[in-house]
Amino acid sequence: MAGPVLAMTGTNVFVTLLGFATGPFLARALGPADRGVLAAIVVPLTLAPWVVNLGLPAYATREAARGRDLGVLVGSLGLASIVLGLVALGPGFAVASFLAQGESVVEHYLRIGFALLPLTLLTGLYFALLNGAQRWRALVAARVLPFLVPAIVISVLFFIGHLTVSTAALTTILAMNLSIVPGLFSFGLLRIRVSRNCIASGLRFGLKSWLGTLGSLTKYRLDQLMMIPLTSSRQLGLYVVAVTISGAADAVTAAVSTVASPRVSRGDRTLAARGMRVLLLIVTVAAGLLAIAVPWVLPLLFGSRFSDAIVMTWILLAASIPGQGAFVLSALLTAAGRPGLVTIGELLALAVTVPGLVLLLPSLGGIGAALVSLVAYSLAFGYLLITARSHFRMPLADFLVVRGSDFAQARASMNPERAR
Repeated sequence: MAGPVLAMTGTNVFVTLLGFATGPFLARALGPADRGVLAAIVVPLTLAPWVVNLGLPAYATREAARGRDLGVLVGSLGLASIVLGLVALGPGFAVASFLAQGESVVEHYLRIGFALLPLTLLTGLYFALLNGAQRWRALVAARVLPFLVPAIVISVLFFIGHLTVSTAALTTILAMNLSIVPGLFSFGLLRIRVSRNCIASGLRFGLKSWLGTLGSLTKYRLDQLMMIPLTSSRQLGLYVVAVTISGAADAVTAAVSTVASPRVSRGDRTLAARGMRVLLLIVTVAAGLLAIAVPWVLPLLFGSRFSDAIVMTWILLAASIPGQGAFVLSALLTAAGRPGLVTIGELLALAVTVPGLVLLLPSLGGIGAALVSLVAYSLAFGYLLITARSHFRMPLADFLVVRGSDFAQARASMNPERAR
């Protein structure tokens, strides 16, 4: 597993660096208020595919990992994805009008993004199939393209003086669907077939996974979504910068869950504990180093106008430790065929998140959102950790305490001869 994890980690680090490269351009060109307006467009469109897909990508990953015919999966789940996207258009336009709060530019680009939902859902399906089939090179390309292309475009727009909310929003929306290109090339011409049984099985499994994934994603993004009507654009703009910096450890988290999930689906469950304990060590060290650097790095990169985001960033860095742990455990339990357990944990956290945000956002703004995230992430992680201990039949120490053998195996994986 070491090779793919390193490749995906490198890819995610590269993607994170792209965010750090373009984030300052957006911050300096737009300022806190307009940066918040851009977030009011991007955040709902980022959440929308996960709300609408009903968990079909999770089923696609699991079945592709088990060797299911890709033509059947593409034909069946692809058709279901397109239908779901079309059905969501009407509600999507209504949501756009509600979230716009009178901002015509927000409503305009939200409508464009919702109109592209069928294609966006199909893109997510292909990404899931690449993961399940372990097509690592194509998966790397699918991960990088949606970030590399807008990074280049946004950088050019910044230097020529045309980086605005409109140009940034349009660039981001179009880039969301670039992940489908590597999948189309990797799978080539498939014999597409539609199976009612595949659709029914996908929906049954997917709905269980979907509730948990929805709870997880809304837990991570609901704060920004609710900030749109409940606080000022400036507070949202500051919070987005804090989220960007505190999310630096996402690179390792996404790599571990992406690479380990197919193996866990095939029954190799001992990876769950080792991946969890090593991940927690990496995230804790990274969060500590970032917390020390934030007072100097944040104003330097994003400008002095964003200095008020420092305290938000410190709180979110603390929250990232249980948050990243919960994210990986959710992916591994879903891969092990227990999406219902994940759902319970995420709904528990969601029950804290919604009333917490309603109470704290109007008075504390971004700091209130960060505090709610810390509590919600900790609750979800605690429940999922206890659940994982029971399901994988391992003591809690196996998930939390790093061992000398972990370092020895890591060193061995770096040596081609020893690894062989």
